[in-house]
Amino acid sequence: MDKVLDIFYNKFLKEVQKGKVESDFRYNILFNALIGERKIEAKKYINTIIPTLKISDKKTFDLLLSRYIFEAMSFYDLGYLEVESQIKTLLSFLFANATYDDFENPIQFLQKRIAFLEDQLLPSIAEKFKSELLNLDIIVKCEKSDIVNETPYRIKITLTSLNESMDLPYIYVGIINNEAYIYAIQNEGLSDAKKIKRNLYKLDTNFDVKNDNFENYDIGNLKDISHSFLLAVNILTGILKEKGITKIVVPSILPIRWNSKEISFDIKSEYYDYDSEKRESLLSNHELIQSNLTEKLTRTLLRLAYHHSGINITSYPSENDMNLYLKIEEKDECNNPILDETFKINGGRHV
Repeated sequence: MDKVLDIFYNKFLKEVQKGKVESDFRYNILFNALIGERKIEAKKYINTIIPTLKISDKKTFDLLLSRYIFEAMSFYDLGYLEVESQIKTLLSFLFANATYDDFENPIQFLQKRIAFLEDQLLPSIAEKFKSELLNLDIIVKCEKSDIVNETPYRIKITLTSLNESMDLPYIYVGIINNEAYIYAIQNEGLSDAKKIKRNLYKLDTNFDVKNDNFENYDIGNLKDISHSFLLAVNILTGILKEKGITKIVVPSILPIRWNSKEISFDIKSEYYDYDSEKRESLLSNHELIQSNLTEKLTRTLLRLAYHHSGINITSYPSENDMNLYLKIEEKDECNNPILDETFKINGGRHV
């Protein structure tokens, strides 16, 4: 049997049942598995929602899983680990990036993750252009992500003026066919570029202009977003459009990452004897942080669509599945001058 499959079925899944995968670290990975008619039940932990990996076409699943691990071993720098630990680590973070829908459709999920690794479009992004309205240069480049991140690549955008420099949040994105999957927009640190930050408040200009596509939506939810997040995803979306990417998918919550924190609380409770009040405080804080992260990402993309007539929402979460879907149209009008300029500028006026 292929070594990857041997480790997956005979070691990894057995440890997943307990929520404790032993590799270079202990990874709190927990899910059920349904292999044909055989059900593998995972241990129950407090406040966890356990997805089920449904493997109906085992032959295709096995081929794709082996292919993914082979390519991921070449992509990520895990050579300091022995082979079994490499495979367990890659499996752990593979499923850590799966949505509930991915667990239901693992063939499509593996095809998607392989495509993210093989993508040549994102690594080709290396842009530098000038914003006249912000009076600064914008540098966009693609970087390889760490194994712990949601996608193999991330987009880094830097704003530079004569006196200041500011990194916008990283965007963790993967490409398959003509679809961009945006999993996360994350700040890596604080910036003291005060003048640039003040200029970003101009992104609120014309937010009060009515958009008929949001007639039944409470737009008050879209006001309290981070300007740096909005500008970053606006710039990236403009670049994606120029490169022929016309669809954006914002995946729903990643249950394994959620459960991992809950399992950690359970384990810590055993060692540190948390009382019920302390534990409830930890759980509430975790729920609030996760809710804020998920909602903030969705609201940022909705705010982008609110300003652009050519970015249309084709499906909200829970309509067809748990993802948010947007379509980038050829014709577009943007009601905010800075967003309009930085969306279109990468199409021609490079410095």
